Amino acid sequence: MLTERPDGQRRHILANASPLRDSQGKIIGAVAVVQDITELKAAEQALRQAKDELEQRIHRRTTELDATVGTLQQEVAEKVEAQTQLMRQNDVLQKIIGSIPVMLYFYDSQGNVAMVNHEFERVLGYSLKDIQKSDLMELFYPDPQQREQVRQYMLSGEPGWRDFPVQRKRGGKVLSSWANIRLADNSYVGIGIDIRERQRFEKRLRESQERYRTLVEMAPDAIIVARDGTVLFVNPAAARLFGAEKAEDLVGRSALDVVHPDYRQETQEQHAAVQTQRVPLQSVEKKIVRLDGSVLDAEASAMPITFEGGPAIQIVMRDITERKRAEERLRRSAWQLQQQAELLNLAHDTIMVHDMDGRITFWNRGAEHTYGWTREEAVGKVSHELLKTRFPHNLMEITAMLLSQGRWDGELTHTTRNEEMIIVSSRWALQRDENGQPAAILVIDRDITQQKNAEVATSEARRFAESVIDTVQEALLVLDSGLTVISANHTFYDTFQVTPEETQGHYVYEIGQGQWDLPELRRLLEDILPHNTSFESFEVEHEFDRIGYRTMVLNARRIYSETQETEMILLAIQDITIRKQQEREIHEHQLQLASLTEELLFAEERERHRLAVMLHDSIGQSLAFSRRELGVLQKRVPAEMTETIENIKEQIDVAIHQTRDLTFELSPTTLHTFGLEAAVEELGDQFARHEGFKFRFEATEEKLPLTEQIKTLLYRAARELLMNIAKHADAHKVSVQINRTDNSIRIRVADDGRGFDVSAMRDVTGERQGFGIFSIRERLTNVGGSFHITSEPGKGTEIILVAPLDVPRDTGKRSGTP
Repeated sequence: MLTERPDGQRRHILANASPLRDSQGKIIGAVAVVQDITELKAAEQALRQAKDELEQRIHRRTTELDATVGTLQQEVAEKVEAQTQLMRQNDVLQKIIGSIPVMLYFYDSQGNVAMVNHEFERVLGYSLKDIQKSDLMELFYPDPQQREQVRQYMLSGEPGWRDFPVQRKRGGKVLSSWANIRLADNSYVGIGIDIRERQRFEKRLRESQERYRTLVEMAPDAIIVARDGTVLFVNPAAARLFGAEKAEDLVGRSALDVVHPDYRQETQEQHAAVQTQRVPLQSVEKKIVRLDGSVLDAEASAMPITFEGGPAIQIVMRDITERKRAEERLRRSAWQLQQQAELLNLAHDTIMVHDMDGRITFWNRGAEHTYGWTREEAVGKVSHELLKTRFPHNLMEITAMLLSQGRWDGELTHTTRNEEMIIVSSRWALQRDENGQPAAILVIDRDITQQKNAEVATSEARRFAESVIDTVQEALLVLDSGLTVISANHTFYDTFQVTPEETQGHYVYEIGQGQWDLPELRRLLEDILPHNTSFESFEVEHEFDRIGYRTMVLNARRIYSETQETEMILLAIQDITIRKQQEREIHEHQLQLASLTEELLFAEERERHRLAVMLHDSIGQSLAFSRRELGVLQKRVPAEMTETIENIKEQIDVAIHQTRDLTFELSPTTLHTFGLEAAVEELGDQFARHEGFKFRFEATEEKLPLTEQIKTLLYRAARELLMNIAKHADAHKVSVQINRTDNSIRIRVADDGRGFDVSAMRDVTGERQGFGIFSIRERLTNVGGSFHITSEPGKGTEIILVAPLDVPRDTGKRSGTP
């Protein structure tokens, strides 16, 4: 079963019980043993999770490696593509002209057309041959007068757009908008747009505006549109609200004329903010003045809109005069109730009054004492929201009963200010105003939590006493003071495969033909227990004849029978063999997972190095050769082509620089050529140039060799630490020290940056392919190294990495791999 302890922690429990009998066989009591199997459950869950995690991380790491290789190959392909980009520019320009969704045609000052694009042919139907065979103007504009007007516009090169109906080849006319641009060689390009869709959109827009105007005209709320304080439009509801015979009586007037003088300054500032800042005004209450001088209470909101092509504000108003009068009547009624309730302020019961919306209007001292909120804090709050009330029935049903009968009694559960849940006996009485309408509710609550808890405790104790015999699943023995077995539970018989005849009445060491004659058990029962009331969690291992090897946890306690006053011993035995086996399997899986992770990362590093070499030896050399050949060609070509070739050489220079940067990102040549110290120093200098901090590097002589795997691991770790300093430390000085000893290498990275609280650091993986603080520590531990951080806020950070010069043979390999 799953139980919850008083501290809120949940535990899995197995339980069993057996009766206790006297020498005549009468039941004189019962023995119950509760076994906590939470750890067993957790171990089973951990084993499943470890297996799932192993499979998921293998799949994820394999996927990440494939994605990394694919990304790198794609980047290489993009760099190669960049070499041919210049040769495609002319082709791309032709394609743009052919695919651009506007009509284009190129013509000279005589009107001779040299080229038209695909959109021109699609919309008008004329091909370039059709136009060159005939006069373009006669085809487009059969009307001579219009044709001459268009011709003059074309040859003038005037800026701006003109709309013309153009004759299509298949009949009909296309309304289009045209602009002509004169080019540097005195030729022209005509640009045309088919505006038939725009006409349809404008029509739909007019229809939408008409629907909006109809909606505004029929709206029950008053709607006013104003700009710069002047009324531009009002709907019929606004005319009725302000007492105008027609809407035109308000148009043209100042919007502040209908606002009460006490609210005009505030309203003017609000309207100005809405129109200038284009931010809506939420609903506010104010007084307005009708044309006949009468004053009303109104609720108003405003929002920025566009009206007749210009910015304006839309004001929506609603008459709330009657609502304000009702609220005033309600306040008077609540005041009367409060005066009456003051007489009960000395009562120990909680007394509150709330209106028909549930908002508290009175809160006595008893309520303050019971629930914890003061009167000032409670008044105005909705009672069931403040107290997080749990009702026995739907609140609507309770309210309906209250309205029909005038009262309601029941039990409610409230939550106090200290988040303590209490049960109250609640009585509600309906209060009505002078017109007989429901006005408020008087509520009297009495705390009955202790009474309810006592009832629940009594019930729980009864149920526990009735079920104790069935609660023990742990193997259990009851021994007398001479260590003879009085009784055993079913779990003991099932677990250790012995019978009651072999057990009860026998010396404990003779059970199962002497299977329980264990040296550890003798020491516990004969040496430890006589001097202690109990012993707990004593682990014993033994090879049984019938059930084989077992690991057990023994717990024992001396107890006394109240009737016979005879000392007894309760011995509980928990078989943890399976749990121990699962713990060993979990540990083995964790080792396999760490080894596989290291193998995948090292395979990724080898692939990075291979791709970097390929980039440098193939693409880099090809780019350099191309640039040199272009330099030779540049000396032989005509002068007008020199600038073009120079531009191509500049693009190739960029490609060469990007190729070198990519090669360094993939796998720095210095690391594999000159060693770890030179590569880290180069890396630090590079970061210092880019980030603007001072960098100091120290290292001992490189007399002791370092394996490729350790060298790559430490370089990546140093790079990640320097990147973290650049991103987060805001440091001015950074230093790196590398020292090699007889069998290990030590790297110290320090900065004078902002520092951080090490105890608050969470163990999460970093953002760059697992190279975070957690990943560095994990990989160093896996190869037999260590990772230490020293930092305080405002005092900088020091990180020390220690790794062996060589990877131990049992590290970095997957289990079962030679």
